[in-house]
Amino acid sequence: MIEGLVSICLPTTGRAQAAVDCVARCLDTAPAWPIEVCCAVDVDKESAVLLDAFLGGYAGDNLHGWAIRYSDHYQGQPAAWNAALQASHGEYVVFAADDLYWGAGWLDAAMACMATLPDGGGLVGFNDLHRTNAMRRESTHYLASRRFVIEHLNGCIGFPHYKGACNDSEACGRARQVGLYVPCYDAVVEHRHYNHGLRKMDATDQMWHASKRKSLGEFRRRAQAGFPNDFEPAIRE
Repeated sequence: MIEGLVSICLPTTGRAQAAVDCVARCLDTAPAWPIEVCCAVDVDKESAVLLDAFLGGYAGDNLHGWAIRYSDHYQGQPAAWNAALQASHGEYVVFAADDLYWGAGWLDAAMACMATLPDGGGLVGFNDLHRTNAMRRESTHYLASRRFVIEHLNGCIGFPHYKGACNDSEACGRARQVGLYVPCYDAVVEHRHYNHGLRKMDATDQMWHASKRKSLGEFRRRAQAGFPNDFEPAIRE
């Protein structure tokens, strides 16, 4: 682990230019923080090549490393998030996606909220601008301390019980259970999802859309059971 480093964990497939634009804005809106970008790319060589080229040529001082983890089969979102996590070294981890639009100062605000948590940190929810009223309970994307991920998420940010939904809900639910969840309304990271009418559903969305109802049912079952650690950790101490 590298103290102070923020690792952006981003799974992507089928959205080469969108992924590059997302990473570029993420870096440009957090110039004061040391950042590591860890991308997990499924069956999409164009995205892997473009991301690697962009990161290799990035001129900002805040990029302190990057990793591209490529899979030649569709491992799915939970496994991809965990692959990105395994490639990371940061004291802090960002649960990210390729359809995010990072607001100015998002990381400044999130880190200020992180500082209100006890030693060891916790989970700070971003404001996606569409589910603000729900933020007191959960956020779609977030900043977490690595220690929190290991101790309270069983070393994962993707959970094998889900596909395209509810990974965020379980992480936030686990954080609330131990009193380590903080919503950060000033950390604006807009989720430009098709549900909000900001873009059309694409082929990547369609791969996971049919699984949403099943994932929601599984989330309710797991929440009632107290979110058991019935899966292997992606990272350990």
